[in-house]
Amino acid sequence: MNSRRPFFSIASIASIAPIASIAPIVAIAAILSLATTSCERRPLEVYYEGTTQVRINTDWTTDFHHEPERSTILLYKDGDALFRSIVCETDIHHQDVFLEPGTYKLIIFNETSDIDEFPSLRFENLSSHQNAAVRAKPITTRARRSWDADVSYMCDPLEPIGCAVDTFAITQEMVEEYFRFIDYRRRHDVQRYDTAHFEFNEVVEPMTTVLHARILIKKNFSSLRSMEANISGFADGFYLSRVDRTLETGVLLLDNWTAKPIEGSDDQGWVTADIDTYGMPFGKELVANRDSTDNVLNLAFLLKGKDEQGERIKTLSYNVGKRIRYLTPSGDALSKAELLKHIEVEIIIDGDDAPDLPPIDPDDPSNASGFDAKVDDWEDGGTFEFGGF
Repeated sequence: MNSRRPFFSIASIASIAPIASIAPIVAIAAILSLATTSCERRPLEVYYEGTTQVRINTDWTTDFHHEPERSTILLYKDGDALFRSIVCETDIHHQDVFLEPGTYKLIIFNETSDIDEFPSLRFENLSSHQNAAVRAKPITTRARRSWDADVSYMCDPLEPIGCAVDTFAITQEMVEEYFRFIDYRRRHDVQRYDTAHFEFNEVVEPMTTVLHARILIKKNFSSLRSMEANISGFADGFYLSRVDRTLETGVLLLDNWTAKPIEGSDDQGWVTADIDTYGMPFGKELVANRDSTDNVLNLAFLLKGKDEQGERIKTLSYNVGKRIRYLTPSGDALSKAELLKHIEVEIIIDGDDAPDLPPIDPDDPSNASGFDAKVDDWEDGGTFEFGGF
């Protein structure tokens, strides 16, 4: 007897069985064949995710001229709400990030410490692209003098602050060119490329403006002991999303002055001060859009002794909205966008508007309290720093 098992092929089965009974067998064979060929094309444990790797390059030196210890990148996707916040601590010059298709609004600003630790400014509304802003903090530690007792001052920006803004789109085609796989067996990402597939280059611009104040003392320059001043109408910050200065304004304190007598004159000299500001408020960048009263300069001169009225402080006020001008290399009239790239403004009080100080009597005994009026600080010429009486 032959003990071998009989071999039946599908064809042989078809020859001895009804057609209806072999249909399930044929279907199973087809499924097995399809599964085998599918596994050859793509393993079941590999999954495609719709993102692409983007590199954001940041240029800090061309316009801003400062390289911070670290920086912050804010991304807003398809609207106003914050999508992602990235603090760059190891490399401030570029950052790689995976992004889905969509339209992204980008804000980059320098950050040298935690956001809440800036002594002179604060960030607000960072969760909203439209309303994100930098604002000056109020001064709370300065002792008020009688001449400015009712004035509330804002801090000038003690730290250089720079910002870059941009809008870009990640398309579906960009995503499909870059593949990122997730191995579910090993539970880790497997990236196909080691470097970013797309790059965006951003240039940081300075957000602070230096105010140069120059005032001519045309009479009795030697009577001056010290001085303070304040100026109103400067922006209290800027909007991060638009790089426009705020509409709101505040009063800045100017109490660090440099005095320099005019050579060959015992009676005249210049006093100058520089202070960092946020510049003119939104809509007031051009001189043509300003009124004289938009900016008021208040001066207080401390004399070496009493004047004829028995006063030691002389105060003056000037409407200077039309006097403040952005310093430009060419001196030509520039557009608003061009003006904001120049980080200096200047105000000069001279000519007929230059103040004169009253004479003091150095021999008056009442002038001896706290001041040596017989010592002329300006006799040797040169430049002297003073202020903050």
